Amino acid sequence: MDPVVKELHTGDIPEVVRLAGMLHLEVEQVWPDCPPFNPELVTTQIYQCMTLKMMFALGLVADERIVGAIVFTVYPCFGVGDVLGKENLLYVEPAYRGAGLQLIGAFEKFSAEKGAKFLEIGHFEALQGPKMCRLMSTLGYRLHQLRYLKEA
Repeated sequence: MDPVVKELHTGDIPEVVRLAGMLHLEVEQVWPDCPPFNPELVTTQIYQCMTLKMMFALGLVADERIVGAIVFTVYPCFGVGDVLGKENLLYVEPAYRGAGLQLIGAFEKFSAEKGAKFLEIGHFEALQGPKMCRLMSTLGYRLHQLRYLKEA
């Protein structure tokens, strides 16, 4: 059966956290000093934000299991001067990566329905490399800003 996209709910959070952990393992391969993954914190934060309708999640479902997810917020953003749909997590299991475009399309549509005028998808260049840059460019995205990270 071909993968399909469905809206995820709080009961799906353990699967989202599992996928976030898989992403973190891939990130650790190229960035060994990255901050540690905290599944309990991720679970709590996603649950609180989804319950308050501040965060949304869409899943890519194949063979009756979630094989990919995009978690995002839609909010007024001073940096772009309008409502922004901002991806917080995008991960698709390697065997299903080609079908991940469905998640991006669903994120774009869902965010627009919630009032987003701009969309932002993060990108970890060391992990995803130039292929992802080309894909995002093909989809109409352009590099917007760089971020710095420091431990508090």
